[in-house]
Amino acid sequence: MLIIITLLSTMVVPSAVSALRRNTVRTEGEKLTELLRFASVSAISRHKPVQVNIDSRRHLCWVSLSDAALPWVEERQEARTQTLATLPLRKDMQVTVTFGEGNPPAGETSEGWQVITFRSDGRADNTVLALTDPGGDIYTVEVFGASGEVIVHENET
Repeated sequence: MLIIITLLSTMVVPSAVSALRRNTVRTEGEKLTELLRFASVSAISRHKPVQVNIDSRRHLCWVSLSDAALPWVEERQEARTQTLATLPLRKDMQVTVTFGEGNPPAGETSEGWQVITFRSDGRADNTVLALTDPGGDIYTVEVFGASGEVIVHENET
């Protein structure tokens, strides 16, 4: 009886741990996807470019809107940045941002984080984000530049 229980536990426990790990990377990936979609909708509804900032070193993502002064408005105010949403990233997961061909290398700031800009017409730069956990599970999100559409690809191992 003890042998049967031992055999069953050696088969069940690793697959349960693997399923839990895949669920964790999926949950974190879904949060990142929703943040990207929020940025896209915000850019269109506010008629202003909105940026998604991804700082892998600080494990943080945030959506920002820059209220720049317009040259034809008499009262000039200093440009200010407004944070619309933040998303802390799990410290055990890595986010890799890859910009599509033809996109300027301006996707990285001098501070070292990546920036994806959604324009007021809904367009963005072609971008692929890969969220990877320590076990090697990957959750991939793709932003199609022409439409700004955010597409999720199935988890990979």
